[in-house]
Amino acid sequence: MGGASITTEPNSSNSTLPLPSQKNDGQSENVKEEEEEEEEDAEEEKGECGFCLFMKAGPCGERFTAWEQCVKESEKNKDYAAAKCVEVFKTLDECMKENQDYYDFFLRAEKAELEKEEDLMSESSEHKASSIGDSTDRQEG
Repeated sequence: MGGASITTEPNSSNSTLPLPSQKNDGQSENVKEEEEEEEEDAEEEKGECGFCLFMKAGPCGERFTAWEQCVKESEKNKDYAAAKCVEVFKTLDECMKENQDYYDFFLRAEKAELEKEEDLMSESSEHKASSIGDSTDRQEG
């Protein structure tokens, strides 16, 4: 019986392909990152952004969901969400401050943004004040 023989030695044409166990860590990390990004994209396609998922997973998830529903309802009714949902947001904000261990990154970013806005407003006020001083100097002269 003369059949084809099976050898266990690698074929020279296949020997250049790395086996999964031979991949370097950088490549496997890239693959993991790509898979995570694909999962995030799929979640976003379902209507859930990464921020929303983070908020809902935390200790204030129920309050975030209530705020989110208030905003959606306001948009649906063409109401001004900032005015209508202020109390719901206050309870969410209080909860987040009580759970700083989970929300620290978000709270620091929010604080930095508020400080940036305050700086811009004070610069604008200083510019207006100096402009008014210049115009009064011209009128006196």
